[in-house]
Amino acid sequence: ISLSTSFMGLAWSPDGTTLYVSGGNNKSKEGVRAPVYAFAYDGNRLSDKPIRELAESVAPDDIYWSGLAHHPSQPLLYAANRTAGNIVAFDTAKGEIVTRIPTEVNPYDLVLSPDGARLYCSNWASDSVSVIDTASNRVVATIEVGDNPSDMILAKDGRLFVCCANDNSVVVIDTARGRAVGTIITSLHERAPEGSTPNALALDPESETLYVANADNNNVCVVDVEDAAESAVLGFLPAGWYPSALGMSPDGATLYIGNAKGLASSANIRGPHSPLPDGEEGKGTTK
Repeated sequence: ISLSTSFMGLAWSPDGTTLYVSGGNNKSKEGVRAPVYAFAYDGNRLSDKPIRELAESVAPDDIYWSGLAHHPSQPLLYAANRTAGNIVAFDTAKGEIVTRIPTEVNPYDLVLSPDGARLYCSNWASDSVSVIDTASNRVVATIEVGDNPSDMILAKDGRLFVCCANDNSVVVIDTARGRAVGTIITSLHERAPEGSTPNALALDPESETLYVANADNNNVCVVDVEDAAESAVLGFLPAGWYPSALGMSPDGATLYIGNAKGLASSANIRGPHSPLPDGEEGKGTTK
């Protein structure tokens, strides 16, 4: 399904009948506000077009939708607005804005606790995670993490894992105590310089194995996190080019990897200014 704008951010309604999609920003069209799209889901298919759009009323230049999270029992969709530095809460039944919750700089990903009482937001440019009380819609704590926090995932025991893309690390937060309690190094070597770019996470159903996409290493780091007191890197799975999204099947048997730049790099012998005659070989494909 083609969209005029989109970015990182997907969220299901609790009943599984609606998928919400982040609209990113719309710098290419002056005066046009990027929305959050809503698609119907029925018979194992999404609707061909959005059935509704949730819109912000501020100026288009102040909109850049990112992470989304839907409350488990209330008609509330939380949408991170990177440019404005806040989280917009939408009433999904009425399609109206309920409130705006200020965060640190550049809110990126959102994760809700299972009961919906706490909302966690990774702040890209502040190296922090905001903790939000959803009853009062206000930030009740700010937890310092590593550089460029991005994707997050919550384990069954309340540990929050936070990818820190510029630190080759995943920071572990004890949400009960409200502080970071550990760091997992995801690079091939513990003392490797920054550049692995861990940016996506997945957990097995029992929250015993953590999978971390190392985008710039083209691999997935596999970590034993069964023991909350001590994590251990087990190894690395080769992936495609720049893995940036991970998903785990409900039975834990299959790991899905989204590769942002494709399967692999390849020769481009007929690129710009090439003296070779026209031909199909070398046009960015592998045989």
